[in-house]
Amino acid sequence: MSGSLGLEWTDREPPLAPAGLVALGPDATLLAERLSRLEASVTKHLLGVISSPLTPAGYPLGGGEYKESDSSLSPRRAGVRGETGESLLALLGPHDWLPWSPGVIYLAPDPSVPTLFLPTTKRPTLPPALVLAALTRRFPELRPPLALLPDCCFSLTDASPLRGGQGAR
Repeated sequence: MSGSLGLEWTDREPPLAPAGLVALGPDATLLAERLSRLEASVTKHLLGVISSPLTPAGYPLGGGEYKESDSSLSPRRAGVRGETGESLLALLGPHDWLPWSPGVIYLAPDPSVPTLFLPTTKRPTLPPALVLAALTRRFPELRPPLALLPDCCFSLTDASPLRGGQGAR
């Protein structure tokens, strides 16, 4: 499997224990809606990062931009590099507190490079340290820790506590 960032990917066995997740496009919207219904006692365990759609050069795409006013969640924005063409919502937290939602991709730090978060069930065929070095050279504006998916890369540096999430009463 090859992603738009030019890396070859393979299955990871056994999968890593999740320490985060990412949802893209409509799945990000659904996840944000689900989070807004959770009680603060749950969301207090999570950090979040959101991003508007960006092209590989980092320019916002027209239309459909995610706005903080669209949700009661207000995590910090993150730059995204790749070809998702979609908004994203990423969460970090203990695996027991990560919510389930359709379409999410669970992430975990690579055991050999803890500042590189990868899908729990996939890994690049190149050594993770080499991948991280190449990413930081190619995208110097992104500071580790980085999350890498086959089609995009984004920084988790500005992950911040979620606001909102009043939950059902």
